[in-house]
Amino acid sequence: MSQHDYKQGIFIPLYLWLHSATTLQRTTDMLKHRPSENGQRYLRAIEVANYFGVTTMGLWRWRKDPKLGFPKPHEVNGTPYFDLEEIESWMRKRVASR
Repeated sequence: MSQHDYKQGIFIPLYLWLHSATTLQRTTDMLKHRPSENGQRYLRAIEVANYFGVTTMGLWRWRKDPKLGFPKPHEVNGTPYFDLEEIESWMRKRVASR
């Protein structure tokens, strides 16, 4: 495996794939104290970017790339919030497709 994955025109650092389960668990643990009224958990864009180890601009590019199918955020007063379950599902699909 090379240092970077250029599959489908996007580069994902190797460490992201190697540590995705650990990162996923750490982020899930971190957010257990922030559920919404219906039990869903939402992340701000900066939290999602930190989760994946990219900048917010990188996250914006992922959102705008239709080939990636990145989960759409829910906007509240113009601020995007991402559903943690949708992010986890997207990540599992990406890892499984490798």
